[in-house]
Amino acid sequence: MNNCKFRIIIGIVAAALSPIAASATIVYDAAAGFSSSSNPSGVWSYGWSQTLGGSVTLDTDVQNLAPGVVQWRGDLSGDGNPSVFENTTASVASFGSISMQPGTLAFHPGSGGQYSIVQFTAPAAGTYEISATFQGDDVDRTSTGVFVLANNSLIAGDSGYVNGFGLGTGPTFNSLVHLSIGETVDFAVDYNGGPTGRNGQFYNDSTGLSATITAVPEPTTMVAGAMLLLPFGMSALRRLRKSRAA
Repeated sequence: MNNCKFRIIIGIVAAALSPIAASATIVYDAAAGFSSSSNPSGVWSYGWSQTLGGSVTLDTDVQNLAPGVVQWRGDLSGDGNPSVFENTTASVASFGSISMQPGTLAFHPGSGGQYSIVQFTAPAAGTYEISATFQGDDVDRTSTGVFVLANNSLIAGDSGYVNGFGLGTGPTFNSLVHLSIGETVDFAVDYNGGPTGRNGQFYNDSTGLSATITAVPEPTTMVAGAMLLLPFGMSALRRLRKSRAA
């Protein structure tokens, strides 16, 4: 009988907690958060760095790279690279040797070896799950190095190469990090294509980035919520017992 009571209480508390857990999960998507008019755009910003993990200079010039393709430019070379750009349309965007799927984000390194950066700034302290996939967006074979950094330091194992065009031509990363408010996660690309790539060559290096950062609910918060709701579970149990006695 006691076990039965306990299961009833736990069930009531779990049912009450489930919407709280769902509402506590916040996902920040780099492509969905892209802005054609503001940099930074919420938690996201676009820029470049001369060294990996170095200070980031924000892109200030925005142009239409192609119809519906908006480009934030570092403007350090004739074509505006290093840069970050998005196909804001609902159709595949093909221009030059670049082909981008609808609603996708890409970036390109600079001709002087500059890293192009898509940066996330933590709006609150906590644990964040970082998920990122890189791919070549140039049909003439993208050849780049890609990196994920937290607080200006490379996350262990989170670097690799993109060589080719389309899905599967670059690495996928997944990591958990703790960030204080205002600390950053950088997604970076350079023109070093690795031992099988075109090292030091700046051309045809448009690199697709799919990235999400998820705020992970703290376990202590969930336990505190359960303790706060426990009296309601007990009250429901007492009402259940009274109804059975009647």
